[in-house]
Amino acid sequence: MSMIQAEIYDFDGLIVDTETPEFISWQEQFQNHGADLDIEKWVEMYVGIGSADITVSPIELLQLLAVTPCDADTTRSKRRLRYSELLTNLPLKPGVTYRLQDAKRRGVKLAIASSSSEDWIAGHLSRLKILDLFDEICSCDHVKRTKPDPEVYMLALRKLHVNACNALAYEDSPRGAEAAVSAGLNTIAVPSGITANVQFHNVALVVPSLDDTRIDELISRF
Repeated sequence: MSMIQAEIYDFDGLIVDTETPEFISWQEQFQNHGADLDIEKWVEMYVGIGSADITVSPIELLQLLAVTPCDADTTRSKRRLRYSELLTNLPLKPGVTYRLQDAKRRGVKLAIASSSSEDWIAGHLSRLKILDLFDEICSCDHVKRTKPDPEVYMLALRKLHVNACNALAYEDSPRGAEAAVSAGLNTIAVPSGITANVQFHNVALVVPSLDDTRIDELISRF
């Protein structure tokens, strides 16, 4: 029987819900210009979230749909300011603290594997006082190809000195889950509010929250 030696976590949408504020900040800009942006269109644009591979930028879509004039630079500036406001004091998502503390109790190594920058990730983890729980942070700064390419997960495994068969990955997006599965990890999908209605393939488990007891049942099988 194999043994879990490491757990590797995505960041945005899984540890902290930074994705909903991004959607809201853009949705408000669309409304300011007489246009609509619903969650289905947002997911369609980002094709599963969690990757730099965006099919069309929000500002491009807004300029196509805007009823009133839309200056790209001004709109981006207003959107960034609103996003920053919405990010203020964002809490950890349910179950994160328990999951990390339980892993530490079991002597399991912890890492982040994300398509975001290390400064972005470390800043939030520091604010939330959980940075020191992670042994490694692997980000877009450290790889040539972001998710759904498995490179960031393979890097995390190398840094942790763990084989993929002895590691769990937690992901909130199909692209992220694809990256983890491609790297050979047992993958648990925890959809966010943005990806709640998106299909996940080839994962070991899909749960609504990191609080879900089925995760403990899966871990016990190891």
